[in-house]
Amino acid sequence: MAGAHFINLEETIEVNEKLQESEEEEQDFNDKEELKRKLQWAETSYRQERELHDHMSEHGLTVHRLINETAAENKYLTGKMKEYQQQMANIRKMWEGEDEEALRQELLSKDESIIKSQLIYMREMEKVNQRLREKNEDLTVKLDALFKISLRYQEDIQTLGTAEQEYKHKLEEVHGVLCSKDDEIEKDLRQKQRELQEELSSRQQEHIL
Repeated sequence: MAGAHFINLEETIEVNEKLQESEEEEQDFNDKEELKRKLQWAETSYRQERELHDHMSEHGLTVHRLINETAAENKYLTGKMKEYQQQMANIRKMWEGEDEEALRQELLSKDESIIKSQLIYMREMEKVNQRLREKNEDLTVKLDALFKISLRYQEDIQTLGTAEQEYKHKLEEVHGVLCSKDDEIEKDLRQKQRELQEELSSRQQEHIL
């Protein structure tokens, strides 16, 4: 009777140990799955941040190209305005009598229709110059807005670059923990295999005896 009680107690202890091992294995499995989920989340976040970073960089290059094109057009129009202003000043100088000799020579060499054409040309140049001035002002405003957009893109790209590095670091960290967990589980399994082999060998020896 005492022997039976001892056997039952031994079996109970063995069952409890197996239950504990099963719970530990289940916990290890759950921990590993949780790490996998974190790794997957980190990889997805890193990929999204990378794509957004590339997208913002591409838009930043587009903005810089627009800035260069607008600045070049602005410079060209400014040169044209100066050219027309100089021509208008020369014509006014003659017609206002500041250069009487030049005006006299001009009147002698040209008939009335040519003089009228010159007046019409001067008025047209004044209109063109006014349009150029207005367009130049619009381009200046546009250029200023593009510079502000460029600065904002640079700040966003810098922020995304920092976030990307953080996600990359987190990805490496989770991957390292997962590998460490795999090594730990593999080590525990080997240990349990050795213990089972030793227990099996011991029971076989007891059976032989």
